[in-house]
Amino acid sequence: MNKWLAVTAFLAGGVMGIAGLGGCSSKVESTTVGGDSKPAAVESKHEVAPTPQIMSTELRYNRALKLYDEGSYEEAEKELEIVCDAWPKFSKPFKHLARTQLKTGKTEEALENALDAAEMNPKDGTIDNVIGLAYMDLDDFDSAETAFRTAISKNPTFVWAYNNLGYLLIQKKQFADARDVLTEGGKIEKAPSVLFNNLGIALESTGDTVGAKAAFAKAVEMDPTQVNASTNLSRLDVQEPQVEDQKIAQVTESK
Repeated sequence: MNKWLAVTAFLAGGVMGIAGLGGCSSKVESTTVGGDSKPAAVESKHEVAPTPQIMSTELRYNRALKLYDEGSYEEAEKELEIVCDAWPKFSKPFKHLARTQLKTGKTEEALENALDAAEMNPKDGTIDNVIGLAYMDLDDFDSAETAFRTAISKNPTFVWAYNNLGYLLIQKKQFADARDVLTEGGKIEKAPSVLFNNLGIALESTGDTVGAKAAFAKAVEMDPTQVNASTNLSRLDVQEPQVEDQKIAQVTESK
C-alpha cells in the first residue's frame, strides 16, 4: 500500500480522504439508514465521563462513539463489544465496532463484524464502505472495489465511497477509471478536499495537467492545511509532471 496512505473511514477516509481513517470527520451520521430502528448517537461537546457501574446500553453506545471521535479506540472497542452483545440485531453498533477495529489493527475481526452488519441491514451502503476498507487493508483489492461500488449503488450521495474507490483505482493504476469516479464524487455537495487531491492525481496521470492543477488548487482552497495538495500544486507550478513525485492523500473512512 502507498506509504502516504493512512485509514480519519467514508469506515471510512490521501488519494482519498478514506478508510478512515485519518483526514476526515469521524462524526456519526445523525439519521437512521435503511432498516435500523435505533437512533444515531447524540453528539456532545462535553468530555467523556467515567463509566458508571450501571449504564444503559444507549448511553454506552453514545459514549463509545464519543471515545472513537476522541481517538480512544481501544476503550471504544470495549464499549461497543458490550453494546453489540446487548443489541445483537442492530447493525449500527456492529458497523462502528468494525470501524474501531480497523483503527486497532484487528482487520479480520473488523471484516467479520462489518459483514454481520451488512447482513442485518443490507440497504445501508455505508456498511459496504467499511467492508471495502477492511478488504483493502487485507490487500484484496478486487473485493474492496466490489464493496465500494456496492456502497455507491446503495447510497449514491455517500461521497466517501467515491473517494475510497477512486483511491483504490489509483493504487491499481486504473487512472482513467479513477478520474471518472472521482469526477462524479466531486459533484456531490460537501465533497472533501482530499477527493479533489485524488482527482488531481488521476487527471495528471491521464495527461491532463491543466485539470490536475485546477483540482489541486480547489483542494487547497477548501482546506489550506491540505499538505499533499499544496505539494502537488507547487510541484506542477515549477516542473514537468512526474508521477513518482505525486503526494497521494491518506485513505479515510467516514461514518
